Amino acid sequence: MPEGFPKEDILKTAEAWGADLIIVGIHGKSGFTLWAMGSITLHITLHSTIPVMIVPVRK
Repeated sequence: MPEGFPKEDILKTAEAWGADLIIVGIHGKSGFTLWAMGSITLHITLHSTIPVMIVPVRK
């Protein structure tokens, strides 16, 4: 696996592997907290050309 910035590396790796779907988790933050933290899941969802499935964390 590549080392570096997860946001870009996940997208590049999925395209290199010819993935049909990217599955990512989300921790439940929203609004300002999500924006301020720069969520990896949000970035992947907005920039992926591959469908993305978001799985929430079970509490």
